[in-house]
Amino acid sequence: MNTEYKEIIIQLIIKLVLVVICNVIMVLAYYFNDKKNGVKGKAIKYEMIFFFGIWYVAVDFFKKLFSKKEKINKDFIKIACISVAAYMVFCFAVPKIVFPDTEKAPYFITYYDRYGNPYNSREKVVYYTKDGCEYTFNEDDFTYVCKYKPEGSEYKDTYDFSYVYLDRDGYLVLSDYIFECDENSSSDWIWYDKATDEYYMSADSARWNQKGILRSR
Repeated sequence: MNTEYKEIIIQLIIKLVLVVICNVIMVLAYYFNDKKNGVKGKAIKYEMIFFFGIWYVAVDFFKKLFSKKEKINKDFIKIACISVAAYMVFCFAVPKIVFPDTEKAPYFITYYDRYGNPYNSREKVVYYTKDGCEYTFNEDDFTYVCKYKPEGSEYKDTYDFSYVYLDRDGYLVLSDYIFECDENSSSDWIWYDKATDEYYMSADSARWNQKGILRSR
């Protein structure tokens, strides 16, 4: 399993654990309130709270709000406050601390560019040339499309992915010919250019982490 998908799974597991903790707190709030009032709550009720969490509390609130038999009392207000606080802490505050990029890239899969800027889609990741051009990858036709080009730049507007590489500094290298492939290489730097006597990585294989450090796919 590659590094990218390991990170996705880790994020999913952590967020699931946080939701479980949040919902357990809500279950306990209802359970101890029932115990305090001498009410024997049914198991199905606590199961519903555990699985639906804040949604159960919201439905319970409106049910009491419009009911003639049940009213919103101090005990329920305490439960609601505890539930909302748990929800805000474990479903918003903690994830933002653990995953600080969720504000800009609010989905589970987070991509980064050379400068550590986060994106929620691979097609939005910006690739930079040394002279300041900016390209993005089009997954429909496997081309790199220019999004910004400084005046005087001679690069084309689009390049087939076979002609696009990265140097060891993470800059985009756009070529008019396909580099030679060194099949004996054990790393991702398998593309050799005789003109520069340097090895390059296919841009398609490149990924950056949140610190802008280049890594393989």
